[in-house]
Amino acid sequence: ELSEFCVPTLVQEVVQGYAAAAQSKGLQLYACLDPHLPQRLIGDASRVRQILNNLLSNAVKFTDSGRVVLRVKALSRE
Repeated sequence: ELSEFCVPTLVQEVVQGYAAAAQSKGLQLYACLDPHLPQRLIGDASRVRQILNNLLSNAVKFTDSGRVVLRVKALSRE
């Protein structure tokens, strides 16, 4: 379902959801958002959240040491 959502808020919520798992493995976990990224988008926020959850879940699961960085940037304005 399409709706307007706040990109930084959604990203931060997803990252916070994996903070404990990352910390328990001794990993640093953070997000890096492109400053040109729009603050708000219209799209399927639940699908975006699901994709980010899958990415971070795998990243934390398969990273043994160091850090996990979720980088978010705009590739186009379409």
